[in-house]
Amino acid sequence: MVRTVPSEVIDAALQIIDMAKSELDCELNPNVVLTLADHLQFAVERLKDGCVIENPLSDTVEFVYPVEHGLGLRALAILEKETGVSMPRTEACYIAMHLVNSESADGRVDDMDEVMRTLSSIDEVANIVEREFSITVDRASYNYARFTTHLRYLIKMLKADKASSDFKIGCMIAYMANYPYSRNPADVIACQQKMDEGYYYCGDVQVRGEYPHFAQRIWDKYGVKLNVAEGDLEDLASGTVDFYSFSYYMSNTVSTDPALASTDGNLMSGAKNPYLKASDWGWQIDPDGLRWTLNELYGRYRIPLMVVENGLGAFDTVEDDGAIHDSYRIDYLRMHIEAMKKAVEVDGVDLMGYTPWGCIDLVSASTGEMGKRYGFVSSMQTMKVTAPSTAAARIVSSGIRMLSNLMARTWRRSSNALAVMRDWPWDTCCSRAACVVLLWRYLLVWLVTFTYEALCKSSRLMRWCDV
Repeated sequence: MVRTVPSEVIDAALQIIDMAKSELDCELNPNVVLTLADHLQFAVERLKDGCVIENPLSDTVEFVYPVEHGLGLRALAILEKETGVSMPRTEACYIAMHLVNSESADGRVDDMDEVMRTLSSIDEVANIVEREFSITVDRASYNYARFTTHLRYLIKMLKADKASSDFKIGCMIAYMANYPYSRNPADVIACQQKMDEGYYYCGDVQVRGEYPHFAQRIWDKYGVKLNVAEGDLEDLASGTVDFYSFSYYMSNTVSTDPALASTDGNLMSGAKNPYLKASDWGWQIDPDGLRWTLNELYGRYRIPLMVVENGLGAFDTVEDDGAIHDSYRIDYLRMHIEAMKKAVEVDGVDLMGYTPWGCIDLVSASTGEMGKRYGFVSSMQTMKVTAPSTAAARIVSSGIRMLSNLMARTWRRSSNALAVMRDWPWDTCCSRAACVVLLWRYLLVWLVTFTYEALCKSSRLMRWCDV
């Protein structure tokens, strides 16, 4: 084969492989030089004859194997320099596929069909998503790239000849302990239904492989009608998780009294618990609630549990010596770890792991700011946050409080939930940019809720809105 390939093509193949070795974090099969040179010579001859082959999976190759595809594009420049032949962009995909094959664990470079099957499978999954949800998947988007990455590694694991028992798959539930606010039976039932709808519905489906007995109540509440095809329930029963993972930050109480003050969590709210302290953001600190949650979940499901998020958001102050004395965060983590220890050693809960949120400071997912800090590794030394001017702070603070009051008057369900927003020290914790973002954010929320309430007041839509 080597005698039939011109030396300039072999030189190009050697340069391409040297480039790939320096950028790919793996060993390449040495024979890939021969197979790649053979492919390049065939492509050159084909192009000279005016034959251009389009690769139907070019988009998929680009996003499933972005590094290899980038090397393929650079390889075209090398080939043109050595041979004088300008290759179309689609040829980069074929070069990328050769590189992918050379990365295989068993060293094979002759099974291009396997790579094609992987790419075709990923493309077909995307087609199924488009068909089933009546949407168009943007194959040039970042989300598609993430999606294909997950599929690629799933296929890789499935192809690996390993015992399936080695792999454990769990769920992720944003969990919050809820207690009845009072001994009023109405509060008890309301709390039970909130736990059913917010946590046990999804948990039962993923752990038990079946819809819970109260599912019909939730479907009726939201006007949901399931289209259950033959075999769906069997698939549901066979696809249960091996462990139950969840986040835990705080607890809430549930009350049927609309006059009670509320406290907010991450997308969740409830009545304030008079027995608990709260963070700077109103999240009530309840380590005993974590112990209760672990017992509740383990008693219900009897599979290993894992706490995958737990932490305290707070205003941190950097001292003159650069230290941050966050004893409050230490206390929070210590108390929750002690609660987990009791759940394991005293109560007999099977807890397989714990990861806090988050080790390094990051932009808050719930408020979009850096003033709210979780990490025990601080980023305050590397990030400059410009405090707003006094005038700007007053304007933003007044604007948000005005919007909050308007929302409370126009959206009856928001009056308690917006108390925290209305009384928030916006002028002390946000940068100029964050203030502007927050102002527009709550302006948009008010407009949406105002429109919603106006529609709900229409007699034609009263029943649809359930108000």
